[in-house]
Amino acid sequence: MTCERSPEPALDARRGRLDPEALAALRGHLQTCAACAHEDAAEALLSEALEGRLPQHAAPVALKRRLAAEWPRPATAGAGPWRRWGAISSPPRRWPRCS
Repeated sequence: MTCERSPEPALDARRGRLDPEALAALRGHLQTCAACAHEDAAEALLSEALEGRLPQHAAPVALKRRLAAEWPRPATAGAGPWRRWGAISSPPRRWPRCS
């Protein structure tokens, strides 16, 4: 890893998009290069500050509906073979009167 190439992988590493080999190379470079380690720490602090101060906006309703339509539906419990047994084995709702 060279100093000219370290900013790009450092951003990818913070976002979790770096493969293990490249991540190890970046960490090794940051341990040996004080200037790049300082830049990486400054970028991390800036990102943290911006995430904390920038307003969070709700997603538009149209986007929420589109995502909900594309989301996989949960499996519904149909009238399977065991469901019928529940009706047979359960007592009636009202017990008949004894005469």
